[in-house]
Amino acid sequence: MGIPRGTKPKPAKLRLLQGNPRQKPIPIPPQPAIPNGLLAPPDILDEEARAEWARVVPELQMLGLLTHLDVMPLAAYCAAYSNWVEAQAILRSGDVDPAQRWRWHLAVREAAAAMVRYAGEFGLAPVARQRLAVNPHERPRSKFDGLIGR
Repeated sequence: MGIPRGTKPKPAKLRLLQGNPRQKPIPIPPQPAIPNGLLAPPDILDEEARAEWARVVPELQMLGLLTHLDVMPLAAYCAAYSNWVEAQAILRSGDVDPAQRWRWHLAVREAAAAMVRYAGEFGLAPVARQRLAVNPHERPRSKFDGLIGR
């Protein structure tokens, strides 16, 4: 008997940020503590992966989507990004033996697929961003906002 297929469940925090149009209760399991300050990248990441880490971590932490348990999956996303950038650069350089170009195209495709897979886990994919019901730069609104003049 195999594992049932279907839509992968999203983390409760991401579901809350995306909104709850059906108004079904969203069970929120115990969560690890959200760290104070920015999470540091693991030493294993190269320069390109660290740059991607520095780009995405502040936004994810501002939304409360990162804990210490998420460091390695996020590092895998950043490493896939770095591999994608490197393979793209090699292909663009023109220094690739024509008989080996297919290997670099395959490397680009595999790195891109890994990036998209990991990005979906953290809500980084374009569809996930469009579904977010909050603007991280705006104060969260209460259902009582606007009832009393300010």
